[in-house]
Amino acid sequence: MKDVRVGPTADRSVVGSMNDFIFLADHRRDGTPDLSELSQALAGVPCGPLSKRHVRPDAELAALIAEYR
Repeated sequence: MKDVRVGPTADRSVVGSMNDFIFLADHRRDGTPDLSELSQALAGVPCGPLSKRHVRPDAELAALIAEYR
């Protein structure tokens, strides 16, 4: 486990992406609170801050895991 710091950001693309994920999560839930399915669905959504690398959170995670194998 690593120490993590949380603080404000001046990067508006990160804030925009967070707002997009909130919007998508609200509309994908459809009354079903299955967070596992929701997280898997959102992992495949293109994300602006990842546009120069792997575009989607699931692809970014897979690349990170492959890097440490």
